[in-house]
Amino acid sequence: MTNQSKFQTYLFRAGLLLGATWFVSLERNPVVVLIAKLGLSPSPLERLFGVKGMFSGMTEGMFQLAHGNFAGAINANILTPAFATVFTICVVIGYRPQIKTRKQELVFLLSVVFLSALVNFAAPLNNK
Repeated sequence: MTNQSKFQTYLFRAGLLLGATWFVSLERNPVVVLIAKLGLSPSPLERLFGVKGMFSGMTEGMFQLAHGNFAGAINANILTPAFATVFTICVVIGYRPQIKTRKQELVFLLSVVFLSALVNFAAPLNNK
């Protein structure tokens, strides 16, 4: 791949990130409105049992982050800044994580459980 085509690839990815940031920052985001109308927000797990998943509050957190409100993003979901950073890096360098082995699958599952617990334990601390 030539340097010019690499530059064009990075430029395209940066444009996608800017477009995604603009879309997330919309006040009446059509995706959020649709999810609310379908009854998917909050998630069924949170609605029935009061247990948040690792992505609970992430939409609000990304909205706050897109508007430059770092404290609001952390208050919505403590993982928002880390997730946004990892997502941005993956998009820019073109990395797509894949689960290929049983061990990776187990590590992923345990990570989801641990991060969901972290979100649930951090939520009361953010409301003080």
